Order: sequence, then structure tokens, then C-alpha cells
Amino acid sequence: MLGDEANPLRSYLEITYPIREGIIENWDDMEALWAYTFHTKMGLPKDLSKHKILVTEAAMNPKKNRAMMAKMLFEKFGFGHVMFEMQALLTLFAEGETTGLVFDAGDGVSHCIPVFDGFPLYDQVKRLNVAGRHITEYLIKLLLIRGYAFNSSADFETVREIKEQLCYVSYDLNKDRKLAQETTVVDKEYRLPDGNLISVGRERFEAPECIFNPMLIDVESVGIADLIYESITESPVDVQRALVANVTLAGGTTMFPGLSSRVEKDLKECYVKDKFNGDRKGLNRLPIIVHDPPRRKHCVFMGASFIAQNAPDNNWISINQYKEQGEKMFLKV
Repeated sequence: MLGDEANPLRSYLEITYPIREGIIENWDDMEALWAYTFHTKMGLPKDLSKHKILVTEAAMNPKKNRAMMAKMLFEKFGFGHVMFEMQALLTLFAEGETTGLVFDAGDGVSHCIPVFDGFPLYDQVKRLNVAGRHITEYLIKLLLIRGYAFNSSADFETVREIKEQLCYVSYDLNKDRKLAQETTVVDKEYRLPDGNLISVGRERFEAPECIFNPMLIDVESVGIADLIYESITESPVDVQRALVANVTLAGGTTMFPGLSSRVEKDLKECYVKDKFNGDRKGLNRLPIIVHDPPRRKHCVFMGASFIAQNAPDNNWISINQYKEQGEKMFLKV
């Protein structure tokens, strides 16, 4: 069983995921998932030689991963043309922009990509292997401390739903911790699929905290605000002002209430500490704006559909080019 069909029956099934941290690990499962998507869900014919497909991928993904995807799409499915595009670029196009810094956090990987005049600044791209799945795993750990055990692969999906419905990002962590300790304001009840009620308290804001402090889940990296700051300050000086004035959030993990306010606050703190030597008046000279478009969960898809419709033919790689040059043409792109 694949996709949404497996979800209602997940308590009876062993759930597996072919992609981890933006990289395909199980190619057989991925082939089955694509076949299900193309033929069962979309109703495409068996002969796909007249169809084109645009595939998005995370920044700094291994080139070998892209070459394997191309091989499968051309040889197994027989697509006529294939194009690979970076997710951040598509996010900006969906918003009608060509310059800005995109922070994209999906299921397995988060990254910051500065884009200037439609061209990603590859040397300043930052990648963080903490995203939605890691927050869910951390929430399972926090709920275990509270006395609720979620051990099976089916329980993972239940905890993901708890995360999506109840979790939020704290604007002031110390204040929220004090509130959770002294009152029941943050406590919320959640009904499990078996009908039992559980109470979720401080875990609601502690779980998403791991993307601001990855050391909580034993990942040696700075948090997302510092990552955005590093990406901007390492960019050429003449584009930094344009980037910091247009920080755009994208991906499902950025849907947490309060995330954009917290990122903006922490980013301002980074500038005050490192650039303005503690003088907050410096913020008056430098507008720091974090955008959270309401449709940011799907803006990569919207940007991709725009590109797929309007891209000139020379942007696509045809099956004839692939037959002539093979996988090596994807290893150098």
C-alpha cells in the first residue's frame, strides 16, 4: 500500500519512507511510489515519451542522487524530457521575486539559499539536517518523558498529526517555560485514534525548539537564525541589504505558528550582537523583514508549475541527449 491509502490502516502496517534528509535511500520503494503517482493517481498512460517532468531537489544534494533519478525517469518510466530545479528558486518565483534569501524546511532537510537576480549564490548555501521528521522524533521523546509511549511506525504518523495540530514556536522561551510550569494555560488535550485522550503541555513549544538549537537532538550545528545570518553575511556586500530585506520562509515545517516572528527576532539579535556592537539603533538603518506567505507549504509546487509551463525547450534534457551522454551530464550540472 502506498501514500494516503496506507494512512487509515497504519496501525496494522509497517510504514517505511524511501527518502531521508532529502536523499533517496530505497530506490525500489521510490520506483513503486512514482509508478503509483503517475499511473494510479494521475492516470497517465504507460507511454510517457510525449510527457515532460520537472523534479525538485534540496540544495547540496549528492549529484549521484540526481543521476539515479534521471536514469529511473528515462529508462524505467520513459519520459521524453526531464528538468531538475532547486526548491528555493521555485519558492521565489512563486512569490514573484528574483532576489531574496529563502529558508526552506521540509520533512528531512532545511536549507538557506541566497538568490540574486534569479541566480542562487551556491557558495553561500547553508544546509541543516534538521527538519519536520526530526521535530516529530523529538516530540516522541518528550512525550515518552511525560509517560506516553509511541513506539511503532504507525505511532510516528499519530505524533506527526499531534505536532501539526498542537505545536507552536515560542517567542520568548523562558517566559513560556515559566508559564507551563506554574499554570495549565499551554496544556491541550488530543484524542488518539483508539479514542483515548492525552494531555500535551510544554512539549507543544519544546519540540520545534530543536530547529533553533539542534544540539537538543545531538546535531552539531547552529540554529536556523544563525544559519540565515551566516548565509547573508558571507554573501557579496552589495547584495546583503537586498537579501536581509526579503527573507522568505517555505516548506511545511515553517507552518508552525510564531516561527516567522521568532526568526525575525533572533536574526535581529544576531545583527545587534555581531554587526552593531550591542547598539539596537542600528536596526533603524537596516530593515530586516521575514516573509511567511500563507501558501508557503505548497509554493515550491506553484513555482515549479509556472517554470514547467514557460521554460524554453533548451532548458529541458531530452531522452536523446541522455542516450548520447548518459548519467555523466547530471554529475556536472
